[in-house]
Parts: sequence; C-alpha cells; structure tokens
Amino acid sequence: PVYQEAEVVEYFSSSLTKWLSARVYLVVSTSTNIIRYDVVITATSQRRVDVALEDLRRPLRRGEAVELYSRKRGVWNPVMISQSQLAQSTNFGYTVDFPNGETQDGIPAWKLRRRYNLGDQVRAYRGCWVGWVAGRVEGVSEADIDAEPEEDEDEIDGD
Repeated sequence: PVYQEAEVVEYFSSSLTKWLSARVYLVVSTSTNIIRYDVVITATSQRRVDVALEDLRRPLRRGEAVELYSRKRGVWNPVMISQSQLAQSTNFGYTVDFPNGETQDGIPAWKLRRRYNLGDQVRAYRGCWVGWVAGRVEGVSEADIDAEPEEDEDEIDGD
C-alpha cells in the first residue's frame, strides 16, 4: 500500500480547494485484492470514501525542499520547510525558510509543493501489484514548472 493504516496525511478537498489534515484508512476488497483509500478529516471527523491518490500527500517535513507559489510573479520559488513547525501546519500554515535567510510563517499548504532536483533519489509508487520502486530524477516536465496551484479564497500572499 501507498500509506499505512491510520497514517496522518494531507487530503486535498476539491470543494474547499485546500489541503486538510486527515488520517487514511485502507479498505481491501476480498474479491479483487484492490486497496481503496478512505480518509477521516482531522478537524471535522468527516469521512471521505475512495479518495484518489493524487488527492493525498504526506505532510511536509522539517528541512524538506519545497517550492512556494508567488501569485504576484506567477512563479514557483525554492524554499525549505523550517525546523520549527506547528503540529497542525496543514491547517494553520507552514513556516518556510527562504534562501536569503528570511523566515515566513502561515504559508497555506496549497501554495507549497515538493521540489525535486536533477539527480535526487526518489521512490515512485507503480500500483498495488508492483509497489514502490527506486528511481532518480532525470528531468522536469515543462508543464510542472509553470503549473498554478488551486486557489484558496482565504489566501495569504506569501510574497
């Protein structure tokens, strides 16, 4: 499986257009042996059934390389997740460190995405029959470079 039973994840709510803290639960079909991922949203205890993998991600970790979207400039800027994070950063905003040494807190999760550099060692999930495989970043899709994130009406600009 991609996630472990009751693992803390971030769930992208398409109706709220933002990431929410949740726990993931695995439901295995006995007839097909296919895994379904359900989530329970931390703040409301609401359950979402059969959540697509693209709507789940692990919470960003301290020291992780990420990119911050600047709506003013329309570009993604490299930053790092700060060493000091709140337990519920998904809901209250992440603290990031900029390359110039400045720190900013309250950055909404929807404005952040993981950053991978050429040559980085990664693991990719290839489905329930193959599982996780090791790989290395060899290039970046042009479509990913300029992709704009979904917008949240309660956005903090972060510039």
